[in-house]
Amino acid sequence: DGAPRVGRPAAVEDLSVDMRMDAATAAHLREVHAAKEAAVRAEEYDRAKRLKVVEDQLRDVGARVAALESEKKAAVAREDYDAAKEIKTQIQVMRSAYLHQMASAGMRVAAEDMPYAPPSASASSHHTHGHGGGPGPGPGLGGGG
Repeated sequence: DGAPRVGRPAAVEDLSVDMRMDAATAAHLREVHAAKEAAVRAEEYDRAKRLKVVEDQLRDVGARVAALESEKKAAVAREDYDAAKEIKTQIQVMRSAYLHQMASAGMRVAAEDMPYAPPSASASSHHTHGHGGGPGPGPGLGGGG
């Protein structure tokens, strides 16, 4: 057959992704890539463009997170727990930023995956009194009878 081959086999792509970044970011990158491909098939090119930006950001962040994970392990090995905690926070902030990017591109992101508010929102947020706008009572609160 003279038919052109489009793309690479998924297993090869997954392997190359996983070797350059941490597992969590690699998994998110695969989700974004699949969503981008679906947007292209549906001819939703604005969405595909937004997802491409997120995909590129994830490739960069993934490599940095992998390096930070190595630094964190080294800090723990030398029992420098303050440094390990600081690195852990840096990783969480980076992940939170790309998860918010994914959400803004129309992807569903689980709330528990986002430990921090996005950097731009945290500067302008105000604490409110009482409870509001949440999904309802938490585990074991209110409810049944």
